[in-house]
Amino acid sequence: MNTEKLFEAIEKEKDVLFSYLSEMIRIDSQNFGPHGNEKPMADYLVKALSDLGITAESYSPLDVPGLTENIDYYPGRHLEERRNVSAVIPGTHHDRKLMAAAHSDTVPIGNRENWSFDPLCGTIRDGKILGRGACDDKYALASILFLIKLFQENGIRLPYDLIINAYCDEEFGGGNGALAASLKHKPDDILNMDGKGLDMWCAGAGGGEIEGMVRSLETLDSCGKLIDGISVIKEELLKFKEERRKGFLSRKLFKDTIIPDTALRFLESSIGGDLSLNAAKIRVVFYTCENEEETLRELEELKQRINEKLLPMGMEFGGFALTTRFFRFSEGDEKNPAMDLMAECIHRVTGEKRQGTGSCLSDLPLMINHGSRRAFCFGAGRDFDAVGGAHQPDEFIECDALVNFTKIVAAFLLEYGKE
Repeated sequence: MNTEKLFEAIEKEKDVLFSYLSEMIRIDSQNFGPHGNEKPMADYLVKALSDLGITAESYSPLDVPGLTENIDYYPGRHLEERRNVSAVIPGTHHDRKLMAAAHSDTVPIGNRENWSFDPLCGTIRDGKILGRGACDDKYALASILFLIKLFQENGIRLPYDLIINAYCDEEFGGGNGALAASLKHKPDDILNMDGKGLDMWCAGAGGGEIEGMVRSLETLDSCGKLIDGISVIKEELLKFKEERRKGFLSRKLFKDTIIPDTALRFLESSIGGDLSLNAAKIRVVFYTCENEEETLRELEELKQRINEKLLPMGMEFGGFALTTRFFRFSEGDEKNPAMDLMAECIHRVTGEKRQGTGSCLSDLPLMINHGSRRAFCFGAGRDFDAVGGAHQPDEFIECDALVNFTKIVAAFLLEYGKE
């Protein structure tokens, strides 16, 4: 079957694609950090693949040798019942292996009152598929499952071994699922289908989430002083952000992306209330090109500068602590035939020209460092600041965007191994 015939089959059968995603959205696979609900998604995928005649393995990341000794292992995530799913679909030749991966967990639903529909409904309405995980990242799992079904029904056997992996523990700075998948399979190339807007990423920012507390040195009956303290911390954090921005502007793969200007984002500021009138908390996420040792040194210097200003005001800052793993800055192989092929497929379907760039915090560095230097991300998710985008209430993906993404991946899978 050639590419055009495959595109026709996708259009004809797209309701099956939408049905797969709807079913997946209805499965609660929220990740809460120290624990997660990924197992029901794993069970669903194992059965769905079995129905297609494909044997799949469900396993805990802890089952992979060397995981807990690895530099990027992130402890405290209670992985015993959190599952990855992998399946190997043999091709006509076994001297080349491609892994197509996507994560099965979602961020929490949060306050349901912020949603205008049931977060687990999977409803198709006005050309959109609605629900938590629709654009981060269950659409990718639905797409690959649908393509496997089409390949099976049309007798398509690929000229390489295709490894499918649905990995757990991606959200909240996890990474153990992606690390386990990379260590277990060691493919030639990795297509990680977790991204946005048909971007291709071949480098991943370093950094993570941090939070810190400021406390009054005397008992207060008003938290007004703490507001001034948070303002001091914000001022110093913006200077820290500017240094991060300069670092990314000097990197070819990042300078034309949004990463330099979003190198630090404020996530939470709590003053008084449940913290008492004597304390305040601030939480941010930051991106960096620096390694962990250098970053921790800078954060210690930041703490000292803040306290030089706060102590005369009768307050003390305890410093910043990581609330996620530290993401290691990594750049894959920029000259990557597989990524060049993906660019061709994107252009064929959409007419757009794309090239590899750097990404925000993601599991891509884990795959680059432990799976393949030619790992890259490609996805159709919607951005964090979009209405109904990733991590937002009323999450959705447009049906047309999902079909286009599936066509691009289909063309890539069909042509990979021939280049």
